[in-house]
Amino acid sequence: MLRSTKRPISLQAFCLVLIDLLIFLLSFGLAALIRFGFRGLPRYICERWPALILVLPLFVLTLYVADLYQTKKDYRGGREALRIGIATLSAILSSVFILYLAFYGRWQTFLGRGILSLFGLFVFTGVLLSRWYYSQQRSRGAFTKRVILVVDPVEPDRILPLIRQIKTDVDLELVGLVSLEGPNPAIEWEASVLGEASELCRIVEQEKPDVLVVALSSDRFGPLIRNLVNLSHKGIEIRDAIGFSEEYFKRIPIQFIDDLWFLISYINLPRIHVHRIKRLMDVLISILGLLLTLPLSLVIAIAIKLESRGSIFFLQERIGKDGHPFRLIKFRSMIQGAEEATGPVWATMDDPRVTRVGRFLRRWRLDEIPQLWNVLRGEMSLVGPRPEGREFLEELKTKVPYFMERLSVKPGITGWAQIESSYASSVEESQIKLEFDLYYIKNISFLLDLSILFRTLRVVLAARGR
Repeated sequence: MLRSTKRPISLQAFCLVLIDLLIFLLSFGLAALIRFGFRGLPRYICERWPALILVLPLFVLTLYVADLYQTKKDYRGGREALRIGIATLSAILSSVFILYLAFYGRWQTFLGRGILSLFGLFVFTGVLLSRWYYSQQRSRGAFTKRVILVVDPVEPDRILPLIRQIKTDVDLELVGLVSLEGPNPAIEWEASVLGEASELCRIVEQEKPDVLVVALSSDRFGPLIRNLVNLSHKGIEIRDAIGFSEEYFKRIPIQFIDDLWFLISYINLPRIHVHRIKRLMDVLISILGLLLTLPLSLVIAIAIKLESRGSIFFLQERIGKDGHPFRLIKFRSMIQGAEEATGPVWATMDDPRVTRVGRFLRRWRLDEIPQLWNVLRGEMSLVGPRPEGREFLEELKTKVPYFMERLSVKPGITGWAQIESSYASSVEESQIKLEFDLYYIKNISFLLDLSILFRTLRVVLAARGR
């Protein structure tokens, strides 16, 4: 098994953040220069640096929530310009509120409306131009990585999903395949075969790939080890299929993993302090969330009762960590007794059992507010795999390998699989979600949880719930 280096944030996203910080600083300096001239500029900056320290992270966070650090997006359209404008305006209004709370009565450190207006205008222009330039460079292939796959002709079913993933990724170019035992005309690889493994060094020298992915079982590496070591010394990035998928697709392909992979992964899982920090965050945010949403919850309860007869809450048994059952609490979004005749069924679009109020609640994810009680009681976490019912779990554990490994952590209100893919409506889609869940379990951390929460906030604000 080849080891892979963790990169919690892509180089492109990191560069976008650095460029934005530079834009913010230059915009602030230019706004102060226009307002106070060269003489007043040094004094103004010296007096206002505490406010600037507060404003900069707020702007970065707002742009992140607005999905402006997505590295695979084209920012050249008018819709994206509008998104940048709304994000900048939101950041300015939030800055005024935060600065008012932080520096009330200390007006010498407060940023005036004129400075904030100029600052916002310059930030909007700078971010817009930087995203346009980034998209231009990306469309010209500046960030595209050329990939060669080393494959085993006896395992085409394992390789084909990976080939399709690479071919549909806009930042990857599949140069071709190197077959362990030479071309096999009986197999339709959906990519050109460049040669066999004995020619690997010549092929790499000729094609000059950025990444060499060895999609082989561990017992089939033997004949290639010396060549792989030599290529590694020449600066070629070499990955196994699992490490490559984890790095570039943020998922663990279950067709390549085995019991040994789980053993090594579990040995390297985060220490207990990570889970203690996670639990502390769960408790604090769930208490705060329940208090802040109490007035809204009362309105939702009244709306549910006015539209349809039945209970306000929907209670259902779900399976939690280590297989322990618990009662999941949600606002009822379907007609009363919707599952009495059919039992639990796969999620579908435009489900006729969903009420009008329920459709609104689902769209804004408001039906999940009561799950904060489950989090507070320790049955769930804010972030984790989606909790499944016993019926689905019994079905999926027989059809999807390693599906029960999801139960090694607490289920969550939101999670990596929830934000990276849609609701699962079949066994195949459940397998895809499992691959994202395994990535989360292997890489669980405070920063990853925080990232998922902010991305969930983006989904809620965009009303992209189901």
